Parts: sequence; C-alpha cells; structure tokens
Amino acid sequence: MDLLPIYWYVFAGFFLGLFGQVIRVIVGIKKQYDSTEIGLGLWFNKTQLLLSLIIGGVAGFLVGLFLSGDPMDKTFYLAVIAAGYAGSDFIEGFLRTKAPKYTTEELTKAVEQNPEVKEQLINQ
Repeated sequence: MDLLPIYWYVFAGFFLGLFGQVIRVIVGIKKQYDSTEIGLGLWFNKTQLLLSLIIGGVAGFLVGLFLSGDPMDKTFYLAVIAAGYAGSDFIEGFLRTKAPKYTTEELTKAVEQNPEVKEQLINQ
C-alpha cells in the first residue's frame, strides 16, 4: 500500500477530530455561559482549551489511521468528527477522575484571598 494515502487519512483525521472538538467546546462554553452569572474570565481556562483541542485532534488522528484504506466519504468524515467530539470527552473525563478535586467554596476562597489572581481572572 502506498504511504501517501495514509498521510491524507491521518492529516484529515487530525483536523476533523480537531473540528469535532471545536464543536464540543462551543457547546460547552454556551452551556456554561448560560448557567452562570460570573464572567467568562473566572471559569474559562485557555490551557484546558488547548489541551482539549489537541486531544480531539489525536483522537481523530487515531481514527483516521484506523480507517485508512476505507473510502473517504461522508461516513468517514462523520466518524472522525464524532471521534474528536466523544473521544476527547472520554479522555478528559478519565483524566479528571485522577486530578485533585476542589469544591467551589474552596476555589472561591482562594481567589478572594489573592487579589492579583482575581484581577487576572476577571481580565482574561
């Protein structure tokens, strides 16, 4: 099998997975923005956004590699976009169970005690 088509599959897979993750991010931001009264800067995390986009791209990359050889049709595109959307959700959910958990009260108290952090979050 020629390697050039495989490159196209993984290239398309990465960017379609990234696109699937962008859809998930937009939905998540809209949902969070509607459910809270605090400003975007207090809960929006640029690092988490970047990591999330990379995870979506990698999920799409893997699915593109797995589906290489299949025709690049509507089914391929939807499968890879869905992998970027759901794959990153699965991976982030798994990582979140391993991360330390803080209550909203603990986080609010920490921000209130440090005015520089509070100002930085508001201005993001």
